[in-house]
Amino acid sequence: MLRANQITEAGFYWYYDAIGGAPVVVEVSPAEAPEAQLEVRFTGRHDWDMLGDLSGSFIGPIEPALFPR
Repeated sequence: MLRANQITEAGFYWYYDAIGGAPVVVEVSPAEAPEAQLEVRFTGRHDWDMLGDLSGSFIGPIEPALFPR
């Protein structure tokens, strides 16, 4: 498992929060800011969180699932 400070590449990851909630797939992407930081978007949400603000663990990057249309 990875901590937020160990993630260096964009992609999709499993995220396990620090309080024991069910794991979710998150998207990690470069922030739209002058600093070289990464942001995280949770499935079903439109807003982003700074990667460094999350205290849980990550597994990945993973390949996103393909859904039939």
